[in-house]
Amino acid sequence: MTSRERYLETLLFGAPDKIPFEPGEPREKTLKRWHEEGLPAWSRWVSESKQAGVPLFDMDSDGRTEELIPIWIEAGLNVCDPLEVAAGCDINACRKQFRHAIAYCQGIDKRCIAEGGKAIEDDLARVSAVVKDGGYIPGCDHGVPFDISWLNLVNYSALLAELTGWV
Repeated sequence: MTSRERYLETLLFGAPDKIPFEPGEPREKTLKRWHEEGLPAWSRWVSESKQAGVPLFDMDSDGRTEELIPIWIEAGLNVCDPLEVAAGCDINACRKQFRHAIAYCQGIDKRCIAEGGKAIEDDLARVSAVVKDGGYIPGCDHGVPFDISWLNLVNYSALLAELTGWV
């Protein structure tokens, strides 16, 4: 579904294919509030949404999220999107710690794509084990910023297509 279709499906009391969530609050308050308020409320929302056939619960996860992921898993959220490299998140460490309890999106360092060449190759090599393990849709963190040249974007896309088996 597109974002528009998902939004309309939700407004019409239908069954969207995923529900995106956003944590809000500054990080120092987030953990406490998640335990006290978010966990009970979101657990209920996820449970009710699963009964309606929604399979994916996608947390918008800007910043460093390793301390929040266990709470999200407990609430039933099952996608962390994006896993932000610039904030210090590491897809390999998260996969090792949380196994397949949660899936991930993005997690490719936009700074490496901007640098180009070997930096792109090295960053894709960094995520290759998780790509092969599944439950991960690799992509540039937060979309493609202005400092990535067209040539580097094309090179990155070709290498990513090879890594994922899309070509």
